[in-house]
Amino acid sequence: MKPVGVLVSYNHSEGEQANIITVAASGIKISSRWVLTHGSILSPLKQAELISRAKGKPILSDQFYEHLPEIYVTCEREDSETDYDGVAKLARKREDPLELGHSSYQMRVLTGRICHVWQCPVLDRCVEDILYSWTIGHRDGDADKQSQLGNTLLSVFLLIDLEDQVRGQNHKPLRPLSELYDVVGPAPARGEPLEIHSTPFGNEVFLNSVSTGAVCGAAGRRPALLLTDAATALGSEGAPAFTRCVCIKQLIGIVVCSVSWWRGEWAGLTLVAPL
Repeated sequence: MKPVGVLVSYNHSEGEQANIITVAASGIKISSRWVLTHGSILSPLKQAELISRAKGKPILSDQFYEHLPEIYVTCEREDSETDYDGVAKLARKREDPLELGHSSYQMRVLTGRICHVWQCPVLDRCVEDILYSWTIGHRDGDADKQSQLGNTLLSVFLLIDLEDQVRGQNHKPLRPLSELYDVVGPAPARGEPLEIHSTPFGNEVFLNSVSTGAVCGAAGRRPALLLTDAATALGSEGAPAFTRCVCIKQLIGIVVCSVSWWRGEWAGLTLVAPL
């Protein structure tokens, strides 16, 4: 299947008496089983601190993965998946006929687990070299701590398994990632058009919203980061970025930062990591 944008979310509570909140980001469904998303979704969890202390080393502890929350992946239904006959029967049972084109009939929710977390060393070096004066992930509270955590998670990625419910290290992450590599195109040059499919604010109503722009600049080796004026909002981290040639879209990258602060000023640009 072609890579498509999805919404990735989980429920989180700071303690037994605390309110349960939904933490959400965008993601890329790369097959019927695997979803790739960005590490910023881990920021409320204690595991994020472990990643920060790991300093780029692989995290292979079973205990680390056992305490990660269950993940919900919201994706658009394919035309063949929509059971309109069943919907019509349901509509006839109600006084007010239901509209078959309602958004709730056009999406489905899958469950999965985070099976692999890793940090990209190429992107991490780029962050250290050029983004040292940026505050990423800033919100109320300790700005320095938030900035340090945001910079750490900027180069972290997650692989979600939608089928394997057995926790542990039985997964083989290289297989799905190699399949993704086969369909990924090279990073576009400066000035070339770019298209991002994201879920702004983590709201499923805006699932796979399309924003367009151009590649404004590139940084790092290969390169490691692309700067684009394609507008995104919080919750767009992990979204796929495509280039378009005539009517063909090709996946080239993943959004790693949608809202950044530089010396106290908001920069309304988007950072994309080429895949």
